[in-house]
Amino acid sequence: TTLTGDISTGNVDGTTGIAARGLYLAISNNNITTLTGDISTTGNVAYGLLLYTSDSNTTTLTGDISTTGDDAYGLYLYDSDSNTTTLTGNITTTGDYAFGVYLLASSDNNTTTLTGDISTTGIDAYGLRLASSDNNTTTLTGDISTGGLGAVGLFLDISNLNTTTLTGDITTTGGNAYGLLLANSDNNTTTLTGDISTTGTTAYGLRLASSDNNTTTLTGDISTTEGNAHGLFLDTSNLNTTTLTGDITTTGGNAYGLLLDTSNSNTTTLTGD
Repeated sequence: TTLTGDISTGNVDGTTGIAARGLYLAISNNNITTLTGDISTTGNVAYGLLLYTSDSNTTTLTGDISTTGDDAYGLYLYDSDSNTTTLTGNITTTGDYAFGVYLLASSDNNTTTLTGDISTTGIDAYGLRLASSDNNTTTLTGDISTGGLGAVGLFLDISNLNTTTLTGDITTTGGNAYGLLLANSDNNTTTLTGDISTTGTTAYGLRLASSDNNTTTLTGDISTTEGNAHGLFLDTSNLNTTTLTGDITTTGGNAYGLLLDTSNSNTTTLTGD
């Protein structure tokens, strides 16, 4: 399927566009889909691109994805495996819980490549989230910025053996909005070339929580400005290798540059101030 032109949903004849999908593959396998144009949705739960229980598809988008509405994800794979998805363009969401890129429910062995920025403004609107998804290769060339409370920039949640590469900066401005978070996730390889900056309370730059045997490499600086916002925080995490080439700067009260809490046998290398 080849489409040249824009796709927009919502606010047609007075409708709100709730649960409207820009591009939707449901229980569909081995398809080749190419879109040159933008996708925009208006309405809650209105996704830009959704692959639902769909495997081995090749999807190529040249254009931007924008959503306006709560739980309106930009690019969403649910229980979908071995897909190759390429986007050249930006992803922008403006609702609460509206993630930029989201892989969920045993979405495994996918290759996702994004050349462009991810921007979210809502509460708990993560930039990039992998949840219960393993063995994925995700490459982002562009910046991630979030503006809402609890809106983590890059989040691996109960996800293992993933390779994630980001060339660009991560910026968060809300409280509890970590730059990079691995939670209950093991054996991942994460490489970031760019800076992490947070300006909210308890907004850690990089946090590993109950996550083991991960290799994390950051070439860039980490800066936090509010209280309890640690720069690099290993929390109940073991046998991790973390390498930072850059500076760590914290300016808030009780904000440690490097903190290991109940964490054992980790190798942490810092080259910077």
